[in-house]
Amino acid sequence: MKRRGHEVVPFVAKNPANRPSEWSDFFPDGADFERPGLKDVGGYIYSPQAKTHIANLFGRFAPELAHFHIYHGKVTAPVLNEFRKRGIRIVQTLHEYKLICPVYTCFGDGKICEKCSPGHYASVLLHRCNRDSLVRSALSFVETAVSHKLGAIAGIDHFISVSHFHRKKMIEKGIPAGKVSTVHNFLNLDAFRPSHSVGKYVLYYGRIEKLKGLDTFVAAAKLLPGIRFAIAGDGVYKARLVEIVSQQKIENVEFLGFITGEKLYDTVRESVCTVLPAQWYENCPMSVLETLSLGRPVLGTNIGGIPELIQDSVDGYVFNVWNAHQLAEKIEGLWMRRHDTAIEMGAAGREKVQAEFGEERHYRKLMEIYAAVTN
Repeated sequence: MKRRGHEVVPFVAKNPANRPSEWSDFFPDGADFERPGLKDVGGYIYSPQAKTHIANLFGRFAPELAHFHIYHGKVTAPVLNEFRKRGIRIVQTLHEYKLICPVYTCFGDGKICEKCSPGHYASVLLHRCNRDSLVRSALSFVETAVSHKLGAIAGIDHFISVSHFHRKKMIEKGIPAGKVSTVHNFLNLDAFRPSHSVGKYVLYYGRIEKLKGLDTFVAAAKLLPGIRFAIAGDGVYKARLVEIVSQQKIENVEFLGFITGEKLYDTVRESVCTVLPAQWYENCPMSVLETLSLGRPVLGTNIGGIPELIQDSVDGYVFNVWNAHQLAEKIEGLWMRRHDTAIEMGAAGREKVQAEFGEERHYRKLMEIYAAVTN
């Protein structure tokens, strides 16, 4: 937005990892989510400081429009009224399922869960959905209920879903169809140099969590002992996954650890393909767009927004959730044709991202929504 001449002011919670900003004096304190005290609990639900600081910010800057992202538990819902009483329109991009699920994922007990809906969140308590903790689940329940009451849906002028699947799910749960549009995530392709060489392994990269479906990934690896598999990333499920690989003597799976930046992109370039074996409603995963931009095909499950990003048999393959045998069949076929077909599919993916998921296209769609909201 800045490169296109717009004046943009950030408003986020303070965090040691924040980038430097001339506006940081206006940022409210952030809550400690891992070791919360009473102040953190209160600030997670309702932050008076955030409300005061945004009011002070308006003394320096009068925006035409606010674009929210994931603000829950950080700057919190009370700030919405500070915008509304000044007549400032609000757009929010929904990167997850927070409006219909207090723990954001629509996933619990190892399976999809849609028991909650806007204004009805008791199931998060009954099933202890937040880390199997009654206290944390109660906090999620209270924060979501308070946010809903303060306008988390009613107080937003327009929502942006980053997948058609997500938009459909929001509408099914009661958000008016005219209030939500789809604008997929985007990439600046200048930062992604594609590879045209033959890959060496099958790769998963990202968070290592149960809902990411890595049990399916290592099960497929066990079925294909002659093919090298690699996992790049870290997360709460890593220790258990390492244990499974060791116990089952799966010797062709390598854990690369957490990798980022150009080193990660080089790791993707050196793969035959990447795999996203998710078990939950992935929305618009950046790993798929990044892989295609780097000239590699993607194999992803037929769930959430993943099938929107992969054109089956053209720039990747879609396979059934939890089906390690089907995944192994597709990997084996692609591995056997890695000298030609895999490279061709990767090139097709790169072309698709350039045509459909570029920065300029994303910007135009945003401006159309902004214009409709403010006029």
